[in-house]
Amino acid sequence: MLAFNQYEYLTLSNVEQFSEKSTGYFLVKDPKLRFLTGNQKSSEFTDLPITTLIGLNDHDLNWLPGGHNTDYITDIDKKVMSKQRYITNEKEILLKHNTKGEVITTVIMISKRPVMHNGNCLGVALEAFNITDSIFPTLPSQSTQKKSINPLDNLFSRRETDCINLLLYGYSYKNIANKLNLSSRTVESYIESIKLKLNCHNKQILIDKLREMGFIRTL
Repeated sequence: MLAFNQYEYLTLSNVEQFSEKSTGYFLVKDPKLRFLTGNQKSSEFTDLPITTLIGLNDHDLNWLPGGHNTDYITDIDKKVMSKQRYITNEKEILLKHNTKGEVITTVIMISKRPVMHNGNCLGVALEAFNITDSIFPTLPSQSTQKKSINPLDNLFSRRETDCINLLLYGYSYKNIANKLNLSSRTVESYIESIKLKLNCHNKQILIDKLREMGFIRTL
Protein backbone atom coordinates (compact mmCIF):
# COMPACT_ATOMS: atom_id res chain seq x y z
CA MET A 1 0.00 0.00 0.00
CA LEU A 2 1.35 3.40 -0.97
CA ALA A 3 1.81 5.79 1.93
CA PHE A 4 -0.69 8.21 0.40
CA ASN A 5 -1.89 9.34 3.80
CA GLN A 6 1.44 11.04 4.50
CA TYR A 7 0.72 13.72 1.91
CA GLU A 8 -1.60 16.69 2.41
CA TYR A 9 -1.58 17.31 -1.33
CA LEU A 10 0.02 16.06 -4.53
CA THR A 11 2.05 18.25 -6.79
CA LEU A 12 1.29 17.95 -10.48
CA SER A 13 4.75 16.50 -11.07
CA ASN A 14 4.10 13.67 -8.57
CA VAL A 15 0.84 12.43 -10.10
CA GLU A 16 2.48 10.09 -12.61
CA GLN A 17 4.74 8.61 -9.92
CA PHE A 18 1.77 7.86 -7.65
CA SER A 19 -0.23 6.41 -10.52
CA GLU A 20 2.57 3.97 -11.34
CA LYS A 21 3.38 2.92 -7.77
CA SER A 22 -0.03 2.74 -6.14
CA THR A 23 -1.30 -0.77 -5.42
CA GLY A 24 -4.86 0.51 -5.01
CA TYR A 25 -7.26 2.30 -7.31
CA PHE A 26 -5.68 5.61 -8.28
CA LEU A 27 -7.58 8.28 -10.22
CA VAL A 28 -7.23 11.99 -10.85
CA LYS A 29 -10.10 14.38 -11.64
CA ASP A 30 -9.93 17.89 -13.05
CA PRO A 31 -11.68 20.91 -11.43
CA LYS A 32 -14.92 19.92 -13.20
CA LEU A 33 -14.52 16.41 -11.70
CA ARG A 34 -13.88 14.73 -15.04
CA PHE A 35 -11.40 11.86 -14.96
CA LEU A 36 -7.97 12.85 -16.24
CA THR A 37 -5.89 9.76 -15.64
CA GLY A 38 -5.64 6.62 -13.54
CA ASN A 39 -3.85 3.33 -13.14
CA GLN A 40 -4.76 -0.07 -14.58
CA LYS A 41 -6.36 -1.23 -11.34
CA SER A 42 -8.85 1.63 -11.59
CA SER A 43 -9.70 0.46 -15.08
CA GLU A 44 -10.56 -2.97 -13.68
CA PHE A 45 -12.66 -1.39 -10.95
CA THR A 46 -14.72 0.84 -13.26
CA ASP A 47 -14.98 -1.80 -16.02
CA LEU A 48 -13.69 0.79 -18.48
CA PRO A 49 -10.26 1.23 -20.06
CA ILE A 50 -8.51 4.38 -18.94
CA THR A 51 -8.69 5.79 -22.48
CA THR A 52 -12.49 5.53 -22.31
CA LEU A 53 -12.68 6.78 -18.72
CA ILE A 54 -10.86 10.04 -19.49
CA GLY A 55 -13.36 12.89 -19.83
CA LEU A 56 -16.16 11.06 -18.00
CA ASN A 57 -17.39 11.81 -14.49
CA ASP A 58 -18.94 9.77 -11.67
CA HIS A 59 -22.44 10.31 -13.07
CA ASP A 60 -21.37 8.51 -16.24
CA LEU A 61 -20.37 5.38 -14.29
CA ASN A 62 -24.01 4.58 -13.49
CA TRP A 63 -23.62 3.56 -9.85
CA LEU A 64 -26.89 2.02 -8.66
CA PRO A 65 -29.17 3.62 -6.04
CA GLY A 66 -28.58 2.15 -2.61
CA GLY A 67 -24.89 2.91 -2.38
CA HIS A 68 -23.39 6.34 -1.92
CA ASN A 69 -24.76 8.38 -4.80
CA THR A 70 -22.68 10.52 -7.11
CA ASP A 71 -23.73 13.73 -5.33
CA TYR A 72 -22.24 12.36 -2.11
CA ILE A 73 -18.99 11.49 -3.91
CA THR A 74 -18.68 14.78 -5.75
CA ASP A 75 -19.47 16.79 -2.61
CA ILE A 76 -16.37 15.29 -0.99
CA ASP A 77 -14.30 16.05 -4.10
CA LYS A 78 -15.47 19.66 -4.06
CA LYS A 79 -14.67 19.98 -0.36
CA VAL A 80 -11.13 18.71 -0.95
CA MET A 81 -10.55 21.23 -3.75
CA SER A 82 -12.20 24.22 -2.10
CA LYS A 83 -10.44 23.75 1.23
CA GLN A 84 -7.24 22.43 -0.41
CA ARG A 85 -7.08 19.81 2.32
CA TYR A 86 -6.93 16.04 2.29
CA ILE A 87 -9.64 13.64 3.41
CA THR A 88 -8.52 10.19 4.46
CA ASN A 89 -10.04 6.89 5.57
CA GLU A 90 -13.43 7.77 4.11
CA LYS A 91 -15.65 4.77 3.39
CA GLU A 92 -17.69 4.77 0.20
CA ILE A 93 -20.29 2.11 -0.60
CA LEU A 94 -20.88 1.51 -4.32
CA LEU A 95 -23.41 -0.69 -6.07
CA LYS A 96 -23.07 -1.78 -9.69
CA HIS A 97 -24.36 -4.52 -12.00
CA ASN A 98 -21.84 -7.13 -13.12
CA THR A 99 -21.86 -8.77 -16.55
CA LYS A 100 -24.50 -11.26 -15.33
CA GLY A 101 -26.83 -8.48 -14.22
CA GLU A 102 -26.24 -9.21 -10.53
CA VAL A 103 -25.90 -6.35 -8.05
CA ILE A 104 -22.35 -6.17 -6.76
CA THR A 105 -21.61 -4.27 -3.55
CA THR A 106 -18.16 -2.74 -3.15
CA VAL A 107 -16.91 -0.92 -0.07
CA ILE A 108 -13.77 1.12 -0.59
CA MET A 109 -11.55 2.92 1.90
CA ILE A 110 -10.57 6.11 0.17
CA SER A 111 -8.12 8.98 0.57
CA LYS A 112 -8.41 12.16 -1.46
CA ARG A 113 -5.85 14.92 -1.97
CA PRO A 114 -5.89 18.20 -3.88
CA VAL A 115 -3.53 18.32 -6.87
CA MET A 116 -1.56 21.55 -6.61
CA HIS A 117 0.66 23.52 -8.98
CA ASN A 118 2.16 26.92 -8.22
CA GLY A 119 -0.32 27.40 -5.39
CA ASN A 120 -3.35 26.59 -7.54
CA CYS A 121 -5.64 23.59 -7.13
CA LEU A 122 -5.86 21.73 -10.45
CA GLY A 123 -8.11 18.90 -9.33
CA VAL A 124 -8.35 16.02 -6.89
CA ALA A 125 -6.42 12.74 -6.68
CA LEU A 126 -7.84 9.69 -4.99
CA GLU A 127 -6.41 6.38 -3.86
CA ALA A 128 -8.79 3.64 -2.72
CA PHE A 129 -8.61 0.05 -1.54
CA ASN A 130 -11.33 -2.56 -1.70
CA ILE A 131 -12.29 -3.53 1.88
CA THR A 132 -15.53 -5.33 1.02
CA ASP A 133 -14.34 -8.69 2.32
CA SER A 134 -13.32 -7.28 5.69
CA ILE A 135 -16.67 -5.49 6.11
CA PHE A 136 -18.96 -8.15 4.63
CA PRO A 137 -17.06 -11.46 4.86
CA THR A 138 -20.16 -13.51 4.09
CA LEU A 139 -22.02 -11.22 1.72
CA PRO A 140 -24.69 -13.44 0.08
CA SER A 141 -25.61 -13.63 -3.57
CA GLN A 142 -29.00 -12.29 -4.65
CA SER A 143 -30.30 -15.86 -4.86
CA THR A 144 -29.54 -16.57 -1.19
CA GLN A 145 -32.83 -16.91 0.67
CA LYS A 146 -32.42 -19.25 3.63
CA LYS A 147 -28.87 -18.86 4.85
CA SER A 148 -28.78 -16.87 8.09
CA ILE A 149 -25.93 -14.41 8.12
CA ASN A 150 -24.80 -11.47 10.15
CA PRO A 151 -22.49 -9.44 7.87
CA LEU A 152 -22.80 -6.16 9.73
CA ASP A 153 -20.80 -6.88 12.87
CA ASN A 154 -17.62 -5.30 11.52
CA LEU A 155 -19.38 -2.11 10.49
CA PHE A 156 -21.81 -1.62 13.37
CA SER A 157 -21.81 -2.11 17.12
CA ARG A 158 -23.52 -5.17 18.57
CA ARG A 159 -26.55 -3.14 19.64
CA GLU A 160 -26.80 -1.48 16.22
CA THR A 161 -26.71 -4.92 14.61
CA ASP A 162 -29.46 -6.12 16.97
CA CYS A 163 -31.60 -3.15 15.94
CA ILE A 164 -31.00 -3.87 12.24
CA ASN A 165 -31.99 -7.51 12.62
CA LEU A 166 -35.28 -6.55 14.29
CA LEU A 167 -35.87 -3.71 11.83
CA LEU A 168 -35.54 -6.11 8.89
CA TYR A 169 -37.91 -8.49 10.66
CA GLY A 170 -40.56 -5.75 10.68
CA TYR A 171 -40.41 -4.55 14.27
CA SER A 172 -41.36 -0.94 15.06
CA TYR A 173 -38.98 1.22 17.08
CA LYS A 174 -41.18 0.70 20.15
CA ASN A 175 -41.18 -3.08 19.71
CA ILE A 176 -37.42 -3.09 19.14
CA ALA A 177 -37.03 -1.19 22.40
CA ASN A 178 -39.22 -3.70 24.25
CA LYS A 179 -37.39 -6.65 22.69
CA LEU A 180 -33.93 -5.32 23.59
CA ASN A 181 -35.00 -3.83 26.94
CA LEU A 182 -33.98 -0.35 25.81
CA SER A 183 -35.75 2.99 25.78
CA SER A 184 -37.39 4.11 22.54
CA ARG A 185 -35.09 7.13 22.47
CA THR A 186 -32.03 4.88 22.66
CA VAL A 187 -33.30 2.77 19.76
CA GLU A 188 -33.94 5.90 17.72
CA SER A 189 -30.37 6.99 18.44
CA TYR A 190 -29.00 3.64 17.21
CA ILE A 191 -31.09 3.77 14.03
CA GLU A 192 -29.99 7.35 13.34
CA SER A 193 -26.38 6.25 13.68
CA ILE A 194 -27.00 3.37 11.25
CA LYS A 195 -28.66 5.68 8.73
CA LEU A 196 -25.72 8.04 8.94
CA LYS A 197 -23.20 5.26 8.33
CA LEU A 198 -25.11 4.07 5.25
CA ASN A 199 -26.01 7.57 4.01
CA CYS A 200 -29.78 6.98 4.33
CA HIS A 201 -32.23 9.80 4.98
CA ASN A 202 -35.10 7.76 6.43
CA LYS A 203 -36.02 4.31 7.69
CA GLN A 204 -37.54 3.07 4.44
CA ILE A 205 -34.47 4.05 2.43
CA LEU A 206 -32.34 2.21 4.97
CA ILE A 207 -34.45 -0.95 4.70
CA ASP A 208 -34.44 -0.76 0.90
CA LYS A 209 -30.67 -0.33 0.87
CA LEU A 210 -30.09 -3.33 3.13
CA ARG A 211 -32.35 -5.50 0.99
CA GLU A 212 -30.78 -4.31 -2.25
CA MET A 213 -27.34 -5.08 -0.87
CA GLY A 214 -28.52 -8.65 -0.29
CA PHE A 215 -28.95 -8.69 3.49
CA ILE A 216 -31.56 -10.92 5.03
CA ARG A 217 -32.83 -10.94 8.59
CA THR A 218 -30.89 -13.19 10.94
CA LEU A 219 -33.69 -14.17 13.33
